[in-house]
Amino acid sequence: MKKIIFIILLCPLLAFAQPGWKASSEANVITYLPTDLPAKKEFKLKFYKIALDGLSKKAWLTQHAKEQQSILGKTTRKWKIKREKGGEWTASNKYISASGDKLFISYETGTLKNGEPYV
Repeated sequence: MKKIIFIILLCPLLAFAQPGWKASSEANVITYLPTDLPAKKEFKLKFYKIALDGLSKKAWLTQHAKEQQSILGKTTRKWKIKREKGGEWTASNKYISASGDKLFISYETGTLKNGEPYV
């Protein structure tokens, strides 16, 4: 049984539940789940603000990816961190979880209209 988890972190201002999506929130994180996926598949869309603490978005994303490494399990490749249009950054990787599932994770940075950063 393979599960696929996509965690894509995008603009909170664009976050609202469309028909066929279930939304939940905890602290500053909003999570959206499609309601029509097969039982063996999983997809998560999360939105949250970040504190850069003096780091650039690229440096924050690189540090976050390294921190996630120990939590996620064995990665199957190096993290791909690349610059996107408009100066934002993305990081993605594939990994094998402790239970043996093959998964994919992706992050994307951005800036809210009020200037605050998010992933």
